Amino acid sequence: MKTISFLIKKLYFVLLWLLLGLGLFSCEPDPIEIDLPAHQPKLVIATQVAPEKYMLVQVSKSFSSLASNSDSLATDTTFMKSLVVEHALVQVTFNGRTETLQHLRNGLYMGANIVQYYGLTYTLFVRDSVSELECTAVTEMQAPTTFEKLEPEVIRTAKDTTVNLHFTIADQRPEKNFYLISLTGASRKNVIPWKGTRSVKSIQEQIILVNDDAMQQGRYSAKEKLTLGTSDSLVVTLTNISEPYYRYLELYRKSGNLMNQLTGEPINLPTNIQNGYGYFSAHNPTGEVFNLREW
Repeated sequence: MKTISFLIKKLYFVLLWLLLGLGLFSCEPDPIEIDLPAHQPKLVIATQVAPEKYMLVQVSKSFSSLASNSDSLATDTTFMKSLVVEHALVQVTFNGRTETLQHLRNGLYMGANIVQYYGLTYTLFVRDSVSELECTAVTEMQAPTTFEKLEPEVIRTAKDTTVNLHFTIADQRPEKNFYLISLTGASRKNVIPWKGTRSVKSIQEQIILVNDDAMQQGRYSAKEKLTLGTSDSLVVTLTNISEPYYRYLELYRKSGNLMNQLTGEPINLPTNIQNGYGYFSAHNPTGEVFNLREW
């Protein structure tokens, strides 16, 4: 249960990071005086399945990157809060039943009774009662998978500390599979969501994408040098994801941030949200938490 509890907190931070977009404006280009049609805002969706029967859905609104100076937007908490959707009806329909998610805070909604039927279709419906924007999406619940081997390696010298991760994924299934490995470093004092948004700054994350093309005799083994800074804890999760979501993450990783989604720029990341942006994915992570002080 310790791992499950820690992962739920970690997943909260992932979605909160999506909401706050700490690096959102760092790569925004200088304004160009061009005549564009008025931006029509849409809902932006991010989702995460947590162990057992939990699902988190984060809801925000897109905006025009030409709306204001990027430097002022980055520090304008009032503007950032205006993007958060706090009065939405969020429902997930599956297996002939519909569950209404409970609003938490910061545009985050949680369902505590979303039973996980692997291979079954799940439908998301979101309607913001304030803006009257709404969107829908359909996805398939992915079965969880586990590491065959997972072990961190910490090399300490007088000048530096290096953290490597050794892992092996075994895949003997006939169908083609796609995997997401998420590596998150955090100080223990900052893994509690209700400590405030300032604690998010010390959460660092990197992702590794693996598919069957990298497998040799049904296995993929690697040593990854982590770019995470010094931290007390390392959270490693492995997720079996769909091919469309895999392709989405490939482009997301290249973009470096969510600007194209949230600002409505002409070049947008792919989405499975009808009348919105983001991605509705019901992938199911498993993972472990390592206290790096013990290695």
